[in-house]
Amino acid sequence: MRILIAEEALQSDTGHWPNYIGGLAAGMRQHGDTVDIIGHENATETLRNELGVIPYLSQNCWLDSASQGLTRGLRHSFKFKSELKRWLKKDPHYSWVFSLTVRLQHLLAFALLSRSPLANKNTKYLLLFVQGFSCYSEQSRSYQFLRSPSNVLAKLCFRLLTPAVKAKNVILAAETEGMKRELEEFTQLPVELFPHPIEAKNLSQNTNVPSDPITVSCPGFARHEKGSDLLISAIERLKNEGTLKQFHFILQWPEPFQLPDGTMLEPGEEKVNSDHITFYNGSLDAAAYNTWLSQTDFVILPYRKSSYYNRLSRVAIEAGACGIPLIYTDGTWTEEVAALVECGVKIDEESPAELVKALNRAYRDAENLKGRAVAGSERVKQYHSCEKFRSIMLQHLSPD
Repeated sequence: MRILIAEEALQSDTGHWPNYIGGLAAGMRQHGDTVDIIGHENATETLRNELGVIPYLSQNCWLDSASQGLTRGLRHSFKFKSELKRWLKKDPHYSWVFSLTVRLQHLLAFALLSRSPLANKNTKYLLLFVQGFSCYSEQSRSYQFLRSPSNVLAKLCFRLLTPAVKAKNVILAAETEGMKRELEEFTQLPVELFPHPIEAKNLSQNTNVPSDPITVSCPGFARHEKGSDLLISAIERLKNEGTLKQFHFILQWPEPFQLPDGTMLEPGEEKVNSDHITFYNGSLDAAAYNTWLSQTDFVILPYRKSSYYNRLSRVAIEAGACGIPLIYTDGTWTEEVAALVECGVKIDEESPAELVKALNRAYRDAENLKGRAVAGSERVKQYHSCEKFRSIMLQHLSPD
């Protein structure tokens, strides 16, 4: 197969997109596929040399304020369409065109391309949505669709895409069951569930017997949406209850973050100097991250449902693949990984008190949970693999 990945977010080599897209491309190439990656015109030398990214796209809607908002987003979409169309005119013989981080800024571009003479039945478009069109309601504990200008535009785009989707020339895709359900309800179109491939061979299987104290890690920069404020309060509760000695926490907290009331939160000098907490104060390369996971007994992800009810966490997949049991918020996407592993500890409510209860359950049952996580890790690696991703692609290339 010949595959084109169009990804304007490939500008900096930080974050998880280079690992995800680079790993997927490498896996496809190992199967004999040709993969071209067009990224941002200012893509770093690392992206160019290590991933083979071709500098091309002039915008990055994840970073550019000029691409935010409805009017500017529309301008972005027309520009993106023009640049992608120019590339495809030069080389129209792709089996697939991938857009792996579709946002509203891209949707009109693909809707118009699907109806242009350039759209040919021998090329399929995979549009993967990492963000949906709903918002979470705390009151109903479910998502809802607001009648906003952006959602009206999105509905129009999906109507334009409908013939191509029904002809199976455009595949709408999601990585989580929650996102799939939401998109199908919003679009009234079929949505394919794809895995989020990781390079399991680059992760060390963690089969260590849990230590005492147990080591609990929370990878990823501290943020309100990730429940970092709840976790730091839970650690304070453990200290006050005299049970902090049962745990050693490793947190990634390089900078203060903003709470909804506008205040900035940082852990405080006392916690920074605690023997029971280790802080990483910057980004980690692959080797450092792998070393961290090899020292971890549990990964805790106290994510808020308002942000993660349908949103994927790569950290959860990597922990599951390593055989590390998860402590996670009930009702978030992380449940899907825990179900695959058949192991995990739920945080029943978003509060420091419930985090403490979950941590104590993990401590009491650490050895059993560890054994079950190691046993279930192979299921995570098999599902979240390039091979699984590619097998779904091949099904769509096969005649009905």
